[in-house]
Amino acid sequence: MKTVRNIVVTLGALFAWLWIRALFAWPLFKLTNGIIYDEGVFGSAALGFMTSLPQSCAAAACGALLIFLIQSRRPVLWGGLLALLTLPFGPRHIHYVRPLTRWDYESLAAEFIFPALACLAASIFAARRIARRPSCDVPSQSAPEKA
Repeated sequence: MKTVRNIVVTLGALFAWLWIRALFAWPLFKLTNGIIYDEGVFGSAALGFMTSLPQSCAAAACGALLIFLIQSRRPVLWGGLLALLTLPFGPRHIHYVRPLTRWDYESLAAEFIFPALACLAASIFAARRIARRPSCDVPSQSAPEKA
């Protein structure tokens, strides 16, 4: 029964990610609009990162939230599942006038991968934070009995 609950929670986190990324899109577009990038690999990766910044922020938020909601001994696996589910919704499909160059393909690959990496990194971070938290299941020391 826990597995069914965890699947439903993961799908709910995916749909939350789809809605939250739309909320982040406009402010982050205004922040990153008009930036010119280099012709190298780092420039194309930076372009892919900046164009996927709304999706990456939303994926990180949903990945961390998912870890707090999952009931499992290994919640990072569920965060990885959410990261895999975000991959098909990654880049926007843009029709170009000219044929794509290697730089364009590198940028699209970075735009495709960064949201999944952000989700996975946030879920690992959240799982480590939960693991450091003192457990409530530890029995407390009772007061000494009176004789």
